[in-house]
Amino acid sequence: MVAEAGFRFVTSGFYGALTQAFRRVGPPLAGTLGAMVLLPVLGHAMEFVLHSWRGTPALAASMGASVAFSAVSTAVTLAVMRRGYLLVGDTNVASAFRRKGR
Repeated sequence: MVAEAGFRFVTSGFYGALTQAFRRVGPPLAGTLGAMVLLPVLGHAMEFVLHSWRGTPALAASMGASVAFSAVSTAVTLAVMRRGYLLVGDTNVASAFRRKGR
């Protein structure tokens, strides 16, 4: 679990930025499917190497569940980003909601 937490701490901003870049890909379905496939494959390939090196038990089952969860969470995050939320560059959450409320 420590290995996973460290991995996510180091890579989460990078994958958030990649997800944000997919919000402008059109048509939206192509961008969503691309993000749901490419981002988990990229992230989980490195994760697989880390967990193989660490000797994580039941690696295949845990990686399968992790990839499925990542694909769904990426699609949800992308949908939220397309609506203007969770984007890098906002100074704070309150200003983002005020701007969207107009």
